[in-house]
Amino acid sequence: VKRPLEPESVRDARQLMLPLFCAERAWAFAMQLKRENTQQEARPHYHLLARLAKAAEWSAKLAALCAERADQRTDLEAKAYSAFMHGNVALERENWAPALASFKSTATICTELARVTMAEQAALYKQVAAEVEPSIRFCSYNLRRLGGEEVSDETDAMGDDVDGLAGASDILRSKLEQVLAETRAKQAESLTEVVVLGERIPLRTDKTRLGYSAVQQALLEVQRCEEGGGKEAGDKADKGDDLLALYDKLFVACNDALDSVRLELRETKKREQSAKSGAAEASLLTLQAALLWQKLHHTARRNLLLLGRLREGKGPAGSRKRATPEDLVRLYDAVLATLDEMRSLHGYKENEALMGQLAARSAVAKAHRCYWVAESYGAVSKWREAEALYERAAALLSEAE
Repeated sequence: VKRPLEPESVRDARQLMLPLFCAERAWAFAMQLKRENTQQEARPHYHLLARLAKAAEWSAKLAALCAERADQRTDLEAKAYSAFMHGNVALERENWAPALASFKSTATICTELARVTMAEQAALYKQVAAEVEPSIRFCSYNLRRLGGEEVSDETDAMGDDVDGLAGASDILRSKLEQVLAETRAKQAESLTEVVVLGERIPLRTDKTRLGYSAVQQALLEVQRCEEGGGKEAGDKADKGDDLLALYDKLFVACNDALDSVRLELRETKKREQSAKSGAAEASLLTLQAALLWQKLHHTARRNLLLLGRLREGKGPAGSRKRATPEDLVRLYDAVLATLDEMRSLHGYKENEALMGQLAARSAVAKAHRCYWVAESYGAVSKWREAEALYERAAALLSEAE
């Protein structure tokens, strides 16, 4: 017969591990169900809630045992753990007020413990407090929204970048993804047309509107990161890595938007030809060119960022392999190929101002390419060829000015 673990029967610290292991087992199973239930089916979700509730129940038993049999520090740690488990149950059920109270309790206990403990243990407490902070903000956001209060831009922007919440739980991530999808759908509903090169282009289908809205959001994130993104001066390497990740995210959004535009373009061509369908096809071609322009423009900027990192001795994935002049020349070739592709885009090639800017960018890229080719010749003592290429690089820079 299984005997319940009562406070008076606890004589060894290892006995406290029993409710802890049971809580962790139930929690781990819940997280497995969360990740596997990608289609948001009802039955796995009820099973998930049952396992979360079981984890909270075991954590409460652990806190009760520690309150009578453990020292003060362990008692507080168990209370923080139990509050975290109960907060996650409430969060999954979208009971925002109880979830907020539980997460705040966890954050308060861990913050105070960090203040009065040694440095090594304090770092662990601070980590836990930082992990529950996104959950606190998310619950506060939903309570404001349900209460009819105006949500500030700072709070509303918490859903803009789900990938940036490195310390967020899987439950919080799924909730944020739902909020982000709803926000983008609302933005797409109000986005009925865009202006490209002074021409108003209507967005006729929901898929095209959602795709274009995602591109605009990705562009905004890139711009924020380029302008500083909250990084301090000593975090330039991290900023470069973040910017590369945001560029990849932008290219995915551009590809998705381009796919939706091309699909709409194919459907338009299948219809009976008329003046109206001809105008629709022309506007879609212009929209496709605008998306390609943004993608190619930022592809060139990404390659230039990689060039700067290589010159600083930072290779891919943070490696310190020193770049050779040939490596840099290949990247400049990629930049020039991208700029040449931009010149041929429908609607843009007729714009003299943009073509002039592209010519200047190409001249600068060619000058740098000549410089690094000259460096490679100098490395093998071909001084005459190197001198000619240095002169050509100077001439190209003068031409760009």
